[in-house]
Amino acid sequence: MVTERQRRVVQTRTASDADQDPAVSPPQTGERTPAGRHSPWHRMRLGNWRVPVRLVALIAIPTAVAVLLAGLRVSSALGDATVFQRIEQLAALGDKVTALVQSLETERDTTARYVTSKSPEARAAMSQGQRTVDAAARDVRTRAADIGEGFTPVVRTGVQNMLIRINTLPALRQTTSASALPALPGIEKYSQFIRSCST
Repeated sequence: MVTERQRRVVQTRTASDADQDPAVSPPQTGERTPAGRHSPWHRMRLGNWRVPVRLVALIAIPTAVAVLLAGLRVSSALGDATVFQRIEQLAALGDKVTALVQSLETERDTTARYVTSKSPEARAAMSQGQRTVDAAARDVRTRAADIGEGFTPVVRTGVQNMLIRINTLPALRQTTSASALPALPGIEKYSQFIRSCST
């Protein structure tokens, strides 16, 4: 039979063998975690955010981008609308200038006939032509008032020079119809006036 002393010896040897077994190692403190798990960049990853914060980010970021793009489109559209408006104003002025030039050509011809014949009929036709030109000149002045600071200096200067030229029309009429100037020089003066208004 195994005595109490032999049993203690066996237990002591078993415990000693367990202490010397390399397969069994005591737990070590300060064990390293996988690289980068606790780094600041690791915490910034979207997958590591809390669910409410993640939902807010997924909604707010695309919304902010959409608002920015919409603002850019609105700004571009407003700029385009301003350009189109100025083009329309210049086109409307151009139409009135064309009508003025055509009526000036008619006045030139009727004035030449009056200077040549001095007949009442020719005088009446000349007077009617002058009234038509006066109405066309008023339309040009009205449209020219829309050409303001939004246009380039070249455009504004050209419009102002044209208006100054139109204001000299009474002097042209005095020279060509009320004086003894022959028809051909009068026609040439009208032609120069018309060219100055249309350029």
